[in-house]
Amino acid sequence: MDNSFYKMLIFSAAFILFLGALTACIMLVRDMEQAVQATHNQAKQFDKNTMVGNEDNSNETYSGTQVLQTVALIRSIGVEIELGGVTFHPDLDLHTTDLSMIQVRSTYRSEYVRGTDGGLQRIRFVRL
Repeated sequence: MDNSFYKMLIFSAAFILFLGALTACIMLVRDMEQAVQATHNQAKQFDKNTMVGNEDNSNETYSGTQVLQTVALIRSIGVEIELGGVTFHPDLDLHTTDLSMIQVRSTYRSEYVRGTDGGLQRIRFVRL
């Protein structure tokens, strides 16, 4: 037989092997994505109060009066509140603290900082 026939046969076999490997890779990626989604859904159903890592809470906005009320309730919340680079600690004395940096007519976005145990450590408000 001709040498070019053998080369074409080897090329065809290599191409079929490549297509098979590509198909297997696509199927594995799809199955992995489904497994991650199923795990995420299971974690959400297990405890409604648990925040799962890939949730997006960036659409939560608060008015300045809500932020001011949150700072006023800092002792009962028990976590630090950060606002414009200033950190308010839970042992804050409201009578001696200047809260004039809170613009009550502005809108703020909240960010939650959690510890390794999943507990809330800090609430960060960013003015929009």
